[in-house]
Amino acid sequence: MQRQVTLFEGPLPDPETLQKYKTVYPESVKIIFDMAKGYQDHIIKMDREGVDAVKRDLWLSFILGIVGQIGVLCIAFLGVIFAYLQPELGEAGFVFSAIVCGYLIWWKTKGHKQKRKDE
Repeated sequence: MQRQVTLFEGPLPDPETLQKYKTVYPESVKIIFDMAKGYQDHIIKMDREGVDAVKRDLWLSFILGIVGQIGVLCIAFLGVIFAYLQPELGEAGFVFSAIVCGYLIWWKTKGHKQKRKDE
């Protein structure tokens, strides 16, 4: 005698299967519903945490980008001040500022170029 197996998809079995569970163990339907609700609550919580993490990462990247741009402007401005105060060394001040700013920009963007190549 072959036994017929019922397959279902979703968080809850169909009503006929639930009725069969209830005949074996009267509290089983409540347990199944509680488990399905707990599973759905967990999925919703994990989705919200994922969205919150992405938002936090975006804000942090934005703030670090602004701070980096302000830092580069300060370095360039210091190069101008150095050139004004020491005219005979003005060229060296501009070259130094350009090298430092260029390095900082390269360092910040080098990971983005690699990500674009991978995509």
